[in-house]
Amino acid sequence: MFSEDAREMIVRSVDIGKTVLHYGWVPFVLFVGFTNSSPRPSLINYPFKMKRFTLSVVLLIALVASCNALALWPKPASLQHGSGARRLSSRFTIKVLTEEWKDDSDLQEAVQRTLKRINSSSIYPYTVDYGASQAEKASKSSSITALEIRKGSSSKRDTHAFISHQKDKGKDKGKKTGDGLLALSVQPLENLDESYTLKVPHDGVAVLQSSNALGVLRGLATFSQLVYHSQNGEQFVDGVPIAIDDKAHFPYRGIMIDTARNFLQPSVIKQQLNAMELVKLNQLHWHITDTSSWPLGLKTKGMDVLAKKGAYPNSIYQPETIKDIVKYAAQRGVSVIIEIDMPGHQYMGVKDYPGDLITCGNKKNWEKWAAEPPSGHLDIRKPAATQLMKDIFSELTTYLTSPYVSTGNDEVEAQCYGLKKSDKKGMDKILAPFVESVHSHLKQLGKTPMVWEEATLDYPKTSKSLKPGTLVEAWTSSANVKKILKARDDTRIVHAPSDYFYLDCGMGDFTGGNADGKSWCDYNSWKRIYSFDPYNGTQGIKDGQERIAGGETALWGEQTDDANLESLLWPRAASAAEVFWTGESAKVNGSKHKRTLTDALPRLLEARGRLRAIGIRAAPLQPQWCAIRPGQCDAPAS
Repeated sequence: MFSEDAREMIVRSVDIGKTVLHYGWVPFVLFVGFTNSSPRPSLINYPFKMKRFTLSVVLLIALVASCNALALWPKPASLQHGSGARRLSSRFTIKVLTEEWKDDSDLQEAVQRTLKRINSSSIYPYTVDYGASQAEKASKSSSITALEIRKGSSSKRDTHAFISHQKDKGKDKGKKTGDGLLALSVQPLENLDESYTLKVPHDGVAVLQSSNALGVLRGLATFSQLVYHSQNGEQFVDGVPIAIDDKAHFPYRGIMIDTARNFLQPSVIKQQLNAMELVKLNQLHWHITDTSSWPLGLKTKGMDVLAKKGAYPNSIYQPETIKDIVKYAAQRGVSVIIEIDMPGHQYMGVKDYPGDLITCGNKKNWEKWAAEPPSGHLDIRKPAATQLMKDIFSELTTYLTSPYVSTGNDEVEAQCYGLKKSDKKGMDKILAPFVESVHSHLKQLGKTPMVWEEATLDYPKTSKSLKPGTLVEAWTSSANVKKILKARDDTRIVHAPSDYFYLDCGMGDFTGGNADGKSWCDYNSWKRIYSFDPYNGTQGIKDGQERIAGGETALWGEQTDDANLESLLWPRAASAAEVFWTGESAKVNGSKHKRTLTDALPRLLEARGRLRAIGIRAAPLQPQWCAIRPGQCDAPAS
């Protein structure tokens, strides 16, 4: 009789009517409270006579708002929802209806993983009654028997948010790596399509639709966040009918981990990939070696000495382990970018390689030679040093499926090459041919280079040698974005500014002997991270916004290992996930809403709960009393 869309529109209209009737007493109570106050509050003398009245208003509004909010993280690009609730059938299942996807074993695993997450994650709504009222409403509804996955059209990612530079278009864009989930997860950034639509109607099955398997994976993560457990053991979805049309605003959304300063067990790395899947992060930047250790195992004759001599005991990532992590990541929609930082940040392992390829290694007065101990640089004045790096990448890239590899190129100390510390011009003459040679080799291997900002800001010749499309990470300050964009018109920016996204800041100085030692950078709270504007610095730059690939939080390893990694990463890394997935704003029930801390906190608190439910030791953000009472623990307005 009626189409599905027409039925949903009718049901939504009825739900709106119910909501108006249900909460119509709120303005009535406010009116009565205002008119019957003695003395009646004066609007002119508002600050002095209406404090108690205003507090009541705020609490009531917070209560009403909390009743209808969907705690999805990151917030979808477009969300329509009602005020109903539906329970999940005890026989609920997820069905892949598209024939070609039935043969994608990785997508089928993702389906089973989602079912397990739904069934094992006992998450109650973050409300005072822990969802009892919603559960009661759901118990009287029809049950959801299935989530059906179908192939179809879905909104593409915002095309204005990122493009390849015109000079480089056609080189990477158009390269097809396959239609399976593993291949789609590791495409060049400009080819990624993670869009999907998801509908949970008032009656009937839920439907997830996307044009590709990667979009399905993102939709599964969203659906799993819609499901709650009631205290009587039933599962339900709140806010029906629900219609989501979602897409990523930026294609690069990542975290960076450091396994050189302190080793991280492969199982711990995998656990972070599980968390990344849940909050739609898609790039794992793996800083795998540094002066402290060389845990990267290589099979090429002669190069095995690097890890044998340079790794901590029982702390080597053998090729089989790296391949396993790379595949595990791709199954969760994550691409692994490995970084071998050079020519600085080189000492352990390389010092034992034939040819005497290390300069200024492990100096006692390290502060004159490096940012931290031990000091050490690759002696790029020797052709054998360049050849070693090429040989390493020739083997390493056979294990990697990401189109990108990072060579670092940060914190290069000119004095390690017989120059004055301030002689950047002289250093540039030495550095540029090395970078050009290594990057040309990477291009021949089918990889696009990634570097830290110094390669383009501090060394003009080196900057000129960079390949079109190179990813440049802004890290020393968020204020450097404009400079990086101006340096070249064909590089692309990944945000990782220490003043917003470094997660190890604020822990104190790790060096010994100084009781008053402080961190060189301030602690970045989730609120600080969430306040970041990805487009700041692009003003007045041609194609400035289009050259922003996205960003990542970075957790360096000087004071981090398996014991505290997760509490430092999560949920702060999730805060950045929404910055780069959602962008500046999202549509909710047809109206555009900008990202705000007030809206974000209740949803992030619940996201933290879901991370905990899958085994992530995410740090608390508030006392639980506050978490289930949105707005009541906000700081007084200044």
